[in-house]
Amino acid sequence: MKHSPFVALLILGALVGPTGNAAVLTVNSAADNLTADDRLTLREAVLLVNQSGNAFAAFLRGLTPGEAGRISGVFSGDLILIEPGTYTLTLDTGATDEQRGDLDLTVSSTMLIGAGAAQTAIVQTVVGERVLEVNPGLLPDFAFTALGTPGAVRRLPESAAAA
Repeated sequence: MKHSPFVALLILGALVGPTGNAAVLTVNSAADNLTADDRLTLREAVLLVNQSGNAFAAFLRGLTPGEAGRISGVFSGDLILIEPGTYTLTLDTGATDEQRGDLDLTVSSTMLIGAGAAQTAIVQTVVGERVLEVNPGLLPDFAFTALGTPGAVRRLPESAAAA
């Protein structure tokens, strides 16, 4: 299914409701890094959601003005918007498991919205890693293509998510 910007706005409106509280993170870099620059990477967005917006807990530094400018709202029931393009996951080293390999999305009721499966792809290049590992509460409407090892997206069982 192809998602237009209008559909994304409808989904966003349903997600944030009349108070507009949910955080919206708009990824604008296809790089796979945690570099302090003016671009927000997909890995940075996922780590920020996992840490309720605390950049120091997420990647041991504050946000640059450019990164902060890609985030609006308050962290709770968040939306990560992924611009059209190919996002290649390349990090095979990092201080924590979340900072390398697959993207571990641990916060329930988070939505990932790309420009549609034909326009947005997330590709895993690290051997033995998936693209995403998600908690059961993650909304399942992925508007992107996940490419990599078999089982590119792994949804954790309820019991593992609670642990």
